[in-house]
Amino acid sequence: MFQKFEFNLDKPIVNLDDELMRNEIKKFLVVLLFGQFLFSFVGITFAGSLKANLDLAHDFWEKKKYTNLISWIQKVGSFGAVEDIRLFLLAESLHQLGRENDAEKVFNSLFRQFPGSLGAGKGAFPFILLKSKRCDPTAFPKLLQMARNLPTAYQKGRALEELSKVVPLSAKGNGFLVIEALRAYRSSNGFYKNSPDSVGLLRNVINSIRSFQFTIPEWIEIVFNANQEGLGKEMIRVCHSLSPLLGKEGTSISMVLEADALRSMGNTRTSLERLNSLLGKFQLSPFVKSLAYKVRGDLMHFSGLHFEAVKDYRKA
Repeated sequence: MFQKFEFNLDKPIVNLDDELMRNEIKKFLVVLLFGQFLFSFVGITFAGSLKANLDLAHDFWEKKKYTNLISWIQKVGSFGAVEDIRLFLLAESLHQLGRENDAEKVFNSLFRQFPGSLGAGKGAFPFILLKSKRCDPTAFPKLLQMARNLPTAYQKGRALEELSKVVPLSAKGNGFLVIEALRAYRSSNGFYKNSPDSVGLLRNVINSIRSFQFTIPEWIEIVFNANQEGLGKEMIRVCHSLSPLLGKEGTSISMVLEADALRSMGNTRTSLERLNSLLGKFQLSPFVKSLAYKVRGDLMHFSGLHFEAVKDYRKA
């Protein structure tokens, strides 16, 4: 019955909009969770009618007939030992219909009545997305804790990204959630692996570069990640604006970061020339020198010159 439905909710969903992502969750819950749990309570006599009901519920989800599904959920009544699943589906159906106040009430009932349940766990992510659009200061700490406890890199990153938009740009240290979201997105990635889900967040920082407050190491981390995600051209455009944010050595640091952007764009020759020029200056601080050697090491590594790369990495 369930073999044709294959979903991996632990894998970050890439290049899908929110509705498609929610459809994955919907199908998973309606078809798999209902089947797994309800069959264990209704008995074999009702298997045929239950399958028909499950098919009907799945059809409602697929055709976005959320009003019909709500009526079906209410008609079925309590799900007994899996009542948390019913509340989750009801809340998400209301959410899909734009009935956000009603959805929020049902989500709150779910979390209050069934803390730690499967339904509450599945409901945390859409609840954060819902609440982040209308967040009041008193709810923020709770939402932040929920976001940090989400199970996947994508969900955690996306939830933290949405919550970062709640923090006023005028607030001191307003970038703390942005950098946390970026690290969450990348937490499931290996060495030098891309994280496409983080591109929107990185582009938002680039386009509002003077609005955010980060430490110098955090700015460097952001630029390296942006270059890795194919945003090198955009980074070069704003490097002059970034320089004043990087302290007294901002000019030298931004030159290193621009060289890394050029490297990421395939302009190896110009990148190497700039790095060699910088490293030939005696007035560079140990920090900037280390950064330049690191970037030059990357350039050598990706050019297949691994022996030269190791020498630079040792100096970094």
